[in-house]
Amino acid sequence: MTTPTTMRPMTIGDLLDSAFRLYRKHFLTFIGIVALLQIPLFIGTTLIQFVFFGGAMADILGLASQPSPVPGGAPVTDPFALFPVMSYITVIGSSLVLGLIQYLVVYNLITGALARATARSFVGQEVSILDSYRIGWRAFFSLVVASLLPYLATIAVTALIVGCAVGAGFASVGLATGGFDNTLMTVGAVVAALGVFALVAAFIVGTIVLYVRFLFATQAIVLEGQGPISALGRSWRLSRGNFWRTLLLIFLMGILSYLISGLPASGVNLAVTFSMRSTEALLLGSFVTTLVANLGLILALPLQFCVYTLLYYDLRVRREGYDLELRVQQQATGGEQQAGVVG
Repeated sequence: MTTPTTMRPMTIGDLLDSAFRLYRKHFLTFIGIVALLQIPLFIGTTLIQFVFFGGAMADILGLASQPSPVPGGAPVTDPFALFPVMSYITVIGSSLVLGLIQYLVVYNLITGALARATARSFVGQEVSILDSYRIGWRAFFSLVVASLLPYLATIAVTALIVGCAVGAGFASVGLATGGFDNTLMTVGAVVAALGVFALVAAFIVGTIVLYVRFLFATQAIVLEGQGPISALGRSWRLSRGNFWRTLLLIFLMGILSYLISGLPASGVNLAVTFSMRSTEALLLGSFVTTLVANLGLILALPLQFCVYTLLYYDLRVRREGYDLELRVQQQATGGEQQAGVVG
């Protein structure tokens, strides 16, 4: 048993300072929590992509590495003969499936374990890699459902935007070619185009709002035992009145995550693009870029969830007097247990 942190309302500076201290104190444990699933996922994804779909990736990268896809400058009568359509569909399809598995299964397990580990450390309990993953099947399925609902909403809105864009494009082409020659079609094209811009703007704003307001669903599920719907509602209520403060912390953590993970991966990818031309070299460069991105994720994600979990506690202290509730619990149990904090 370690000494628990005294709960009190914290400024942004206090939150970041406490998160960095927890991160340093349990660095290897936090890194191990992410690496335990992320490394096998990376190995499996790499084997699937390069062993089973390596030919398709080689076709795409080989096309990209050619200075001119048309030998001798001969005219092209069939562009699909040059562009590897099936290879492109294969790579994109496999990437989407693997990405969905990572988002729904691996990411939810990792973030649930990180929330549990941060909470235990924050209240003075021992933290270990395997114990952090003991969130239970019910919590795991709740995490999957809670993350799937916003994902499905995003797909629906994206489909609506694409539909409006296709309608606007169809009407514009018809007007340009003389296929449509009436005022109603012109008005329809303009309305569809304006609808696309409005939907895109609403989509961007709505995505930001939902991300901020649903940020604490993981903590509500893992630490309070909430179901998926109630956890989303719980997060929505907790973040009420703290939107801009929460958004600022998300922005700061996004920058930090990019510096740790995104920027090195982008640098490697840029170096590979300009220095390697053969298909084998580009495949190797793709592997190295993905490896660097995963290593950066292993380093950045624990710190990110330390901040979010401490912010969750801060909002509970501010809105519910959770520090007083915890103090009463500690006094009632003689300080032996931190009752009701970690599920």
